[in-house]
Formats: sequence, structure tokens, C-alpha cells
Amino acid sequence: MKARLAALVIALGLVPGLLAADPPAGEGADLAALPPYQPQQGVAGTIRLWGHGSTKIDFMGKLVKRWEDGFRRYQPGVRFDYRMYGTASAIGALYAGAGDLALMGEEVFPFEAAAYERVMHHPVSQVEIATGSLDVRNFDFAQVFFVNRNNPISRMTLAQLDAIFGTEHRRGAPRNFRTWGDLGLTGAWADRPIHLYGWAFDNDFWIYLQAAIFGGSHRWNPGLREYRHIYRADGTIYDAGQQILEAVARDPDAIGISNVRYAQGGVKALALAEEPAGPYFAPTRSNLIARHYPLTRIIPAAFNGEPGRPIDPKVREFLRYLLSRDGQEAIVNDGEYLPLSSHAAREQLAKLEADYPFASAASPEPSSAPAAAAASGRILRIWGDDQMTDLVGRWEAGFRRRRPDVRFENRMMGTDTGMAGLYTGVADLAFLGREISPVETMAFAWIFRRHPLAVEVATGSLDLPGKSPAPAVLVSEGNPLNRLTLAQLDAIFGCELRRGAARPCHTWGDLGLGGAWARRPIHAYLRDVDSGTAVFFRQVVLQDSRKWDWENVVEFQDLKRPDGTVVDADAQIAAAVAGDPGGIGISHAGYRGAGIKTLALAEGDGGKWVAPSRQSLTDRSYPLARAIGAYLNRSPGHPVDAEVRAFLEYVLGEAGQADVARDGGFLPLPSGIARAQMDRLE
Repeated sequence: MKARLAALVIALGLVPGLLAADPPAGEGADLAALPPYQPQQGVAGTIRLWGHGSTKIDFMGKLVKRWEDGFRRYQPGVRFDYRMYGTASAIGALYAGAGDLALMGEEVFPFEAAAYERVMHHPVSQVEIATGSLDVRNFDFAQVFFVNRNNPISRMTLAQLDAIFGTEHRRGAPRNFRTWGDLGLTGAWADRPIHLYGWAFDNDFWIYLQAAIFGGSHRWNPGLREYRHIYRADGTIYDAGQQILEAVARDPDAIGISNVRYAQGGVKALALAEEPAGPYFAPTRSNLIARHYPLTRIIPAAFNGEPGRPIDPKVREFLRYLLSRDGQEAIVNDGEYLPLSSHAAREQLAKLEADYPFASAASPEPSSAPAAAAASGRILRIWGDDQMTDLVGRWEAGFRRRRPDVRFENRMMGTDTGMAGLYTGVADLAFLGREISPVETMAFAWIFRRHPLAVEVATGSLDLPGKSPAPAVLVSEGNPLNRLTLAQLDAIFGCELRRGAARPCHTWGDLGLGGAWARRPIHAYLRDVDSGTAVFFRQVVLQDSRKWDWENVVEFQDLKRPDGTVVDADAQIAAAVAGDPGGIGISHAGYRGAGIKTLALAEGDGGKWVAPSRQSLTDRSYPLARAIGAYLNRSPGHPVDAEVRAFLEYVLGEAGQADVARDGGFLPLPSGIARAQMDRLE
């Protein structure tokens, strides 16, 4: 044990004794300064818990059981309905009405907060209940930066990390840092390149790091070498964090993101500071609990409520328990998350009691009406894209002419809310106006251990904002280029060249143009890369690479003027292309004309060149046509619910596709695809 501790001290790059002096989990939190739980009122009923767990691995189960048992000693009338199916599903359960309390495994992410606010019309309420762990896998361990042990650097600021791992340096660095000399090293180190190692860009850690280090920027340094877990044939995992630090130990020029659990003698952890003047803090338990370490993770509990108004009394009492000495001692005894400091716990308790005043009336039990209605088989509950409201209404009206016994309950509040209705069981169908995201797939799969059944129901529009228009490639009319392959597009916008291009395309000469065009640089314009259109473009053209060519790509977002009007991002892209002979933009076909033309595209050099048109989208010959899908929960070996199947058969049939054409927004399916989708319902 002593040898292992000594090795960890060396790996962390700390002075001897510093780590050894770090207190065990809980010490340093000063929990004795917290008052024990004292009920403010007696409560009874069921609290429905959603959050960090799954049907396969019960991540927070032991801790929640400690909390439940302790709380019930004071509040014996409270029961718990445990639905800890994963953090990805927890916020959706709140706005779907299926959950009372979301015990998160990490911070609430911006896209989750946006979906909640769209449904509930106010921000999600939350209080902090724990500190992320130092080194426990799956318990939000601290993000730590390591260098090779021979590197003379031992500390960095967040601004320096931003300039190394990012490209916008929003924290104020004067430029991107790409050599060790940029960080002040001299001599032989001055011109040595910085080699970056870290988590794969689709890892949730990056969502946190974008906010914590990059000031919200998603423009990462594409030079990062990404690592994912490797699942061995014997069932063991070669963890990404271990792979990263092994690479850093081999490379004198390396810096990597990992965790102290994987530390070894060939690397050392950096102390971090918010400002150059310090203070600098190493990642230790006491520094995490005290929130000295700048990348300390915080575990929140989220719930339905608006500040200034009472919330469910039993939820309020349970949160008061979690923030008491009893609740925080349970975290220490569990040994995975770290507790809050007594100061932080008192602060959160004061926030809870000030923002959500005491209410003496008992709250009603959750209604089971939605489940009972669904069991009758005569109500179909549909959630999804608000831009599909009119089309879904047409389908329902047409279907009810055939089946007047079936009624519909619609909650068309946005694509990003649709899957929450499905995985919580309050919806029978989710209509999405874009492709399902990995987070939505994960939220469903962690509950049911399978993916939802996807059925295409329409095609995205040619040029209508909000109706999933197909990406079109715009250039100025004076540009002699008329067509591109997807590999060439990949070489313009991306860095990894997954489609096989021989080299990046940075000039129009790289695309075959000669004369005055040969050396003219390409300026690439695109919607925000987190937008639905850009994500689709990335998945299809860049083959899901997240390494955009940030030296070349300019992003646009919808711009709100002081008078409240909005300048659409696509309009800004079109204006940029029209004013820039060297520009190329990804927008939609509605902007061709007035100095702009669209390019024909082909899958490859030997492919058919196709321009975007209603016909080429409807027959799916255009390579960037988009499919619009409905998602449903079908158990393996079981038939699709009879009413759901009948409705989808109407949608996919001649009458339903005629409704799509009459609606005038989305486009119909090709007949062959419609028949294939019907077969999926078998």
C-alpha cells in the first residue's frame, strides 16, 4: 500500500507528503459543522427518482439506499419509486411528468436545460448535493492534465489549456499555443510541438470541458489524438484513460487529459489555477471538496419548480435531508462521490429554503391516468417536432375518418423533447424532425437495453426553414466550379479525410480550378456545428468526424436584432457567399439565384452528379436528402401495438403520403422506401 501511494505521489508531480497528507474521503468537509436533519414538516407519498444508474449497472444504488433508509427514519410515510436509468434520461423524466427528482451523474448540460425550458416555460430547478470523485470511475472523477515526467512544466492556467486544446482562446490568451515555447519553455524545448492526447470528442467529458475551460467554445484543436475504451474478448476493458497516460509516458512532447486513477511513474499531473498569479491547486480530495481545484465536478439534483413558489413538500424535505449532516455522511460512508463542504452544503440549503418556500399542504400522488388511457388502446399519444404539428394533424384527421374510435393526444414541443415522451412511457410515438442523437439513443437504450424502432415517414424539404431542408452547397455565380464529390466536401470542411481524399482542400486549385482561381483560398461557411443541419452534414459528409478544419470554417447562428427580429443563419451564409468569390456555404437551395448557385453532388468520382430539387430529394438521388422518422417502443418478439401500427400504416400508405404532398412542407417518401418501412412494422 505504501509503495502504491508513493508511486501515486510521484505520478502526480507533488512534493513528498502532500498527497499522503490529503485526508480520507469526507475529512476536510467539516461535516460536524452541519446540523443533523430536522423535519420541517411531516410528509408522505411516493418520490419518483430518476438519474445515474441503469438496468444493468446500479451506479448510485447503494448511496440512494443509504439516503432512503436514513430519510425514512424521520419520514416513515414516504416511499421511493426507483427509476435510475441513466443521467441522459433524467431531465426528460421531469418535464414528461414521469419523475419528481433527478439525481444526476454530472452537471445538467445546456441542451437538456433548453429542452426542459421549452416544455415547462421556466429554467430547470436544481441544488448541488455532492462533489464529483477524485478517482472513482463512473462517479464523475476530476479531469486532470498530465505531461511527461521529463517536461519541466508542473502547472498551468485554464487560459493556457484553452489556448492548447482549443482554437478560440476565449479566456484571453493572445493566440493558439502549439509549441512548448508558447508556454515559456526555452532552449531545446522552445520549438518542440505540443502533442495532445485525450478522450474521444463524443465523450460527455468534452461537454463539461467546453464550459469549464473553453468559455463555451466547441472549436477544439483538431490535432488531439482521441482514445476510446477497448473492449477485450475476455470481457475486460482497456480504459481510454489508461491508454492516454501510457501514450503520454512514451511521448516527451505530450500533454493529456485523464484521471489520477491511471497515473504512473512516466507522467505527472499539473497543478491548475484560474489566473497566472495563482494560487495553483493539485487534484486532491480536500481540494475538490473545498472547490479549490478549478475543474472540480459538482453533482446536482434537479426537480420541477419555480423560484418563489412552493415545490412538492416531500421532494423539498428529501433535499433538505441530502444537504444535512445525515445526508452528507451517507456520501462519505458510501465512498464513491465526495461530500460537499459544510459551507457549500449550508449555502445550498439556504438557497433551497429561500427560493422554494415552505408549503404545508400535502402534494397529490402522481397520476396514473396516462398509463390507463394508453391501456384502452383508443388514445394515441404523440410527442415531437413542433414543425410537424400541421402534418401530424393531417395524418390524424385522415386516419380518424377510417377509425373514428381512436383519439389523439399531442405534445409537439420540439424534436429534442420527443424521445423523453417515448422512453418515459407517456408517449406512443415520437416524431423527430432530425436524426436521433447519440444521447437520445443512449437514454432509451439504458432503460430498455435496446434501441427504439425507427420508421421513416417523410423526406426533409428542399428549402423551407424548420422543415429539415437538405443541405445545399452554395458558391458565387462567378465561380467556375459546378460540382463536387462528398470526399471533396469532407476535405474542405474536415481534417480527418475519412472519405479518402488525398489531402485537405484549402484552395480552389485543390479542387481542380486553374488560372486566377488556383491559389485563391477557400472560405467555408456553415451553421453552428451543433445545429441539426450541421450535425447531419457532419454525420454524412465527414462520416461522423468531429474534427472540423477550424482554420477554414466560419460558423453562423441566428442573429436577434435589438428590435426583436431575427436574421436567419442561412440568410447570413448566403450573404457571405454572395459577397465572397472564394466562399462556399452549406445552406439550402432556397438561396440560389441573385449571385448564388448550388453545386451538383456525387457520392464519389464515378457517381451520378445530382443537384438538389424536389424530385431528387423525393427519389433520394440527391446525396444529402434527409429522412424524417417516427420512433416507437417495440419489445423484441412482440407485435407493434395495434393502433400504433394501424396509424403508421395509414401514414406510409398512399393517403398518408398524399397528405405529405398536400401539406407542402416536408416531402413524400419514395414508394419503395414506404413499402420497406411497412415491413419494419411486421
